[in-house]
Amino acid sequence: MAWAGGDCVSAPAAKMPDTIYVGPFIYDVHNDAATWLIVTAQHGKPCRGLSDHTAQTIWLDPTMSSTLARIVLLHEVLHACAFAAGIFGDDEIPEEKWVTHVAPQLTDAITRTPHLARYLSGDAT
Repeated sequence: MAWAGGDCVSAPAAKMPDTIYVGPFIYDVHNDAATWLIVTAQHGKPCRGLSDHTAQTIWLDPTMSSTLARIVLLHEVLHACAFAAGIFGDDEIPEEKWVTHVAPQLTDAITRTPHLARYLSGDAT
């Protein structure tokens, strides 16, 4: 959001990244309707986003609002960070340890994909 004369106005929407860099991995990001229908049919559970670490792909539901899309994309990026940190599928790891391991991966993802931060914030500049 940008401020103009004391009024809060929406900034132009940033474009969703096509690729996101997480550790040694490069994830393709897809949010088209045809692919989403195929992926969710194969997945078999209702959801708004999916990550496939083998295919290095993130899929997002194209019917979401732009705000929800940004939240779900960050959620999927966090899954990618956990995978890159070697803690994928580990339900027993304490929160502080998980955060310690994932923070460098998320920092790397945002540093090497600078338009990711702009997209997540809704800033098109």
